[in-house]
Amino acid sequence: MGESPGDYIQRLRLEKSAFKLQTTRLSITEIAEQTGYQSVQALGKAFKKRFKVTPTVFRKQPEDIKAPVYLVKKTLFVA
Repeated sequence: MGESPGDYIQRLRLEKSAFKLQTTRLSITEIAEQTGYQSVQALGKAFKKRFKVTPTVFRKQPEDIKAPVYLVKKTLFVA
């Protein structure tokens, strides 16, 4: 079936975080704040659970290894 409203919101927040990691030079603290996480640790825990890497590792990956955010799961209209 579909995802719950809470899971949907969590997914959007994480995909927005991934997008910001790919496209900005904002600190992870700033990204956590802008995407509604209480702390860098809370973002890191949720991010690693979903993407299997920490935000720092994700940001350092070469661009050709990262999946575009809109391909991560379902369709996200970010661009």
